[in-house]
Amino acid sequence: MSIEELPEDVAPLLELAPGTPVLSMANHYWDQNGQITEYARDYMGPGRVLAAEYDLQ
Repeated sequence: MSIEELPEDVAPLLELAPGTPVLSMANHYWDQNGQITEYARDYMGPGRVLAAEYDLQ
């Protein structure tokens, strides 16, 4: 997680100005064999809630 400037292509989706500081989180998704199958970057603007679940073993 980090604080980043909101990219121009994402700003309209969050109804914020490009360059607005927002919380950003990188996500990796993997299959049953442990191979990464997808990568995503989330941007959370002001007033939005971050929720994440982790399998604790």
